[in-house]
Amino acid sequence: MKKVSMVLVLIGILSFSIVTFAGWEITSHNVHSVYTLATSPSASHYNPNEVPITASFSRSVSRSVTISTSAGFSNVVEAEIGYSRGQTITDTIGGQVTLQPGEWVYWYVDWYLWYHYGDAQYRNIWGNITDYGNWSAYVPRYAVLVPDIN
Repeated sequence: MKKVSMVLVLIGILSFSIVTFAGWEITSHNVHSVYTLATSPSASHYNPNEVPITASFSRSVSRSVTISTSAGFSNVVEAEIGYSRGQTITDTIGGQVTLQPGEWVYWYVDWYLWYHYGDAQYRNIWGNITDYGNWSAYVPRYAVLVPDIN
């Protein structure tokens, strides 16, 4: 009876260690800061007066986390980077400029992002590598207000 229980314990330990290796695992992770430019202004102001005016802009802005994988293992990437796909990052920005008579200001909201990327591999229940993949993610860091005066 003692041998049977010992064998069952060993089988249980082996089963557990086999299962822990099954699935996707991140094999490389790189991070760079990137700056993205707004494609259109968020707002604009015009000075129709004959004297200079101060134009101001203040707003809460949001951007979502994006994750891309070659084989559908985004949950593993989420655990690696600490953010979920679609998670919203919010920032508050503001600024002011002096507009001369007849001038316009166009307010652009650019973003600094963390660009994460790397490789992954899939292990079957026997621990053998059976697939490879790559992944990338953009995580918003903070917004930048850029006034463009014309």
